[in-house]
Amino acid sequence: MPSANGNAPLGSVLLCAGAVLAIGAALSLGRSFGIRPVLRQVQTGGLYRAVRHPLYASYMVMDVGELVANLSFWNAGVAMFGAALFVWRAKLEEGVLCRDPAYAAYVKQVSARFVPAVV
Repeated sequence: MPSANGNAPLGSVLLCAGAVLAIGAALSLGRSFGIRPVLRQVQTGGLYRAVRHPLYASYMVMDVGELVANLSFWNAGVAMFGAALFVWRAKLEEGVLCRDPAYAAYVKQVSARFVPAVV
């Protein structure tokens, strides 16, 4: 259903960009993908060269796209709640992953969690 706010095209672009980023992040992650935070091989290639959590970042881009296309207070609240959950989960994961010296070194090399050049 088209948006009444006229921002549907921009929202669609953001949704598509987020989907492309999600595919790129999943491909970069390879066999290290998992639902639970577990020590696996540290991935430092692909999108993981720029940020430590590109998959979560892609989900947030898609959430913003949905918000832009369908602007409402409800959607804004859902997007903010979702972003807060991704930040929380990333911190929990890093608590587990930083036990690995290789991941701790990776964190020093790639300081940005979600957005390149932003801590």
